[in-house]
Amino acid sequence: MNVRDGRFRLLDSMRAIAFVCVLVAHAGFFAGFAADGSTLRPFIARLDVGVRIFFLISAFLLYRPFVAARLGKGDPPLLRAYAWRRFLRVAPPYWLALCVIAVWLGAPGVFTWEHAPLYFGFAHVYTNDTLTVTGLPQAWSLCIEVAFYLFLPVYAALMRRMRGGLRVELVAAAALFAFALAYKLWLFSRGPITDLSLLSWHFALPEYLDYFAIGMALAAVSVDGRGAELLGRRPWLAWLGAAALFVVVSKGIGLTGGVHDDVTEARFLARHYLYAAVALLLVLPAMFGDPSEGLIRRVLGWRPLLWVGLVSYGAYLYHFAWLEQLGDWGLDVWPYLWFPIGLAGALVFAAVSWYGFERPLLSLKRLVPTRAGGDTQRTARRRTPEAADSP
Repeated sequence: MNVRDGRFRLLDSMRAIAFVCVLVAHAGFFAGFAADGSTLRPFIARLDVGVRIFFLISAFLLYRPFVAARLGKGDPPLLRAYAWRRFLRVAPPYWLALCVIAVWLGAPGVFTWEHAPLYFGFAHVYTNDTLTVTGLPQAWSLCIEVAFYLFLPVYAALMRRMRGGLRVELVAAAALFAFALAYKLWLFSRGPITDLSLLSWHFALPEYLDYFAIGMALAAVSVDGRGAELLGRRPWLAWLGAAALFVVVSKGIGLTGGVHDDVTEARFLARHYLYAAVALLLVLPAMFGDPSEGLIRRVLGWRPLLWVGLVSYGAYLYHFAWLEQLGDWGLDVWPYLWFPIGLAGALVFAAVSWYGFERPLLSLKRLVPTRAGGDTQRTARRRTPEAADSP
């Protein structure tokens, strides 16, 4: 699905909003707003909900062609084309950023024989020794995304064997949601949430599969059509609900937003599912309804916001390294400048990455036709769904 040319172009703006949330959360930490006594700390800390927005968008856009084919409303995606596009979109830009940032900020472990396969193979979160990357701690979400990319065709193949329409899709999505909850409860049985020896287990796909299940269920609803009109009504109400739930998750479940917060199993689950609800309500106006209808959708259709969504992958990859550099340059004395300077610098990196590397690379997508028989000419004329899987 082409986001900019199709019905879901507003999801680019949602991607931009998700990135800005993550940037503000990280910049707030560098600026000192995570310190004790800061009024903004509980809210800034919870802006990591932006990553969950990415997960819902990816699941929606990537599963939609599969479910459309199963419901008889589209051609089935070719697995080799799907795999090739996922690879081009995610892996080379990440590998380049990993090398640039490792040299820039000094992370020699990235290039060792022991750790390089994990870092470059989107598998570094599966061991505590390589859980974070210098200048790229946010790369944990890319590991989750890639695991989902591998899971999705298998799930779609199993669903093709199932009879039934929308109801079957929603039941299957609910089963995935329940499995993710069961996985978390199983981890709790192995040790408390504060047990660092279990930390890598919390970065496996099953931990976040419920977010993807929500996006997949929304994809099924949008293809089937039943309920789509209802979900697209009153976008202001959806965003008002998201704002209210964001206040609840920030101030109402006992979390303070501190670096060493008092996270219990109950609070962990409350935060997890409140994040899911916030992300769901935020993306609904961009997924359903007339893109030109209402103030919220007109805001989402703002060209600068759409452009930020277009280049958001590069911004996501480089923003933390840029913030670390600003810290080395002594920006700490001007705490409120972290946000505009951090955003401006991240977008410069993103533009260079997009126009100089990502977009030219994506032209290689035509090497693997999207249709059996190789309708290469038609494929070449299509614009790339560049941001359909941005993390």
